[in-house]
Amino acid sequence: MDKVIAVDIDNVLNNFDDTLKNINFPYDKNNYSWGSVHISERKFQEALAIIKQQGPLQFDDRTINSIWNHAHQLSHKQAQVKPGASEFMWYLKQHNYRIIIMTRRDLRYTLEYTKDFLENNNLPYDDLFNSNSKILTCSLWHIPILIDDEVETIASSSELPNPVQVYYPIMDKHQGLADNFSVTAIGYHYFKELTQWIK
Repeated sequence: MDKVIAVDIDNVLNNFDDTLKNINFPYDKNNYSWGSVHISERKFQEALAIIKQQGPLQFDDRTINSIWNHAHQLSHKQAQVKPGASEFMWYLKQHNYRIIIMTRRDLRYTLEYTKDFLENNNLPYDDLFNSNSKILTCSLWHIPILIDDEVETIASSSELPNPVQVYYPIMDKHQGLADNFSVTAIGYHYFKELTQWIK
């Protein structure tokens, strides 16, 4: 059987969250309108502040979604590859892993610049998929290893029909997860640590 691993992009291979927190772009009511309705500059700034902190949006309208999409797409494009990412991905290739890039990005709109990021940063891969539940997708497809930063993935790593070993880059949002004894995921600080566990 081939060795297979799924790897997320944002916050695993790049510094997405840090980029999003510092993203800035000007208000333009023409960019954030739906029909004759447009978002005010005050509402734009409020929504952008919540998006930067990745808090829940309290607005239920399409103009807010367009701000969210704009902020995320700019952050995808501006995020920098993490140190050691390329070397780690080549380590996987040298150890005969089939590498599946698995992301929440909506690839209908982000495919081109996502591929550019991977190629421009010398990040090898075999397949590129979108999944809104990476842990479940891995379990159902019998992919035994997943590297992902999502709290939901880490917290549910022990509740699957088919086991998946999850590794995650330790971030502020993961505080307290290690104290939960049902969590089987393993946190790491540097890619070099992963080479001790993934052979």
